[in-house]
Amino acid sequence: MAELAGAAFGGFTGVLYDLFGYNRKNFKYDREQRTIMEYQLSEMRLEQVGLWRKDVRDAIQLTPKKMEVYLLVIAIELTGAATCLCKARVPPGAPPWLVAASVLAICSAITYLFLGLWFG
Repeated sequence: MAELAGAAFGGFTGVLYDLFGYNRKNFKYDREQRTIMEYQLSEMRLEQVGLWRKDVRDAIQLTPKKMEVYLLVIAIELTGAATCLCKARVPPGAPPWLVAASVLAICSAITYLFLGLWFG
């Protein structure tokens, strides 16, 4: 009877092993592939962040170069506006409001150009 119980128990454990262990090789292979994929994914994300940082660095380095060009253009325009304020004349007989509007427009242009030159 003990032999019969032992055989039944051995058969039961064999069935359980077959039931739960039939796909072990495939499961381990899938886990290895998933681990490799997760490592590659994390490496790709790190590389992508590095590219974003490089883009930000490039944009930040481009700004001073652009500002140098803008400062040159602003200085030339400021010279032209100052010359226009000193030498430009409104035709004789023009209404006073036209003279005031002209002077106001030129002075506001000089103000904005000077502020752009100063803060640029």
